[in-house]
Amino acid sequence: MFLGTWEEPKAVKPEPVVAEEPQAEEPRAERSLAEEREHKEDVPFYGRRRRDQGKFREDVMLNCGGRCVYTNAIAVRCEAAHLKAHARKGGASFKNGLLLRADIHKLFDAGLCAIDPHTLKLWFAPDLVKKDADLAAIDGITMRKTLLPINKDNIEDRWDAFVKILLA
Repeated sequence: MFLGTWEEPKAVKPEPVVAEEPQAEEPRAERSLAEEREHKEDVPFYGRRRRDQGKFREDVMLNCGGRCVYTNAIAVRCEAAHLKAHARKGGASFKNGLLLRADIHKLFDAGLCAIDPHTLKLWFAPDLVKKDADLAAIDGITMRKTLLPINKDNIEDRWDAFVKILLA
């Protein structure tokens, strides 16, 4: 049998949570861009990511300054776009990639926008420009300079297909 006094539990006031100051990230180790990565025929992938996709994105982000080369959108809103599709043996080199805002990347892959290989201006399908003021504002905008040049030959096929559709 317990002998003693019983006390009502005291209400505990929760301490207010104070947001911490964001800490600066550790600087990344110095790295260089891979000039070329070979196209691997027999590399299976499941889902949406290939084995070298992370390296490709890192290289493209580094080459593009971590921002969309057309809208200057921050990296979290962007995707590394293959200029020449990986399925067409475009490879995973930074020379075959640009950092594009995610919606622009989807339109680029769908053939609804293209980059003029001579001027590096981004053009959208006229129907999109009529319907979307956001896209109209950047239609014909020139690409920001990248750290190292991209391979302009890799955008010719997409440009030719885009122009062919417009003229049809």
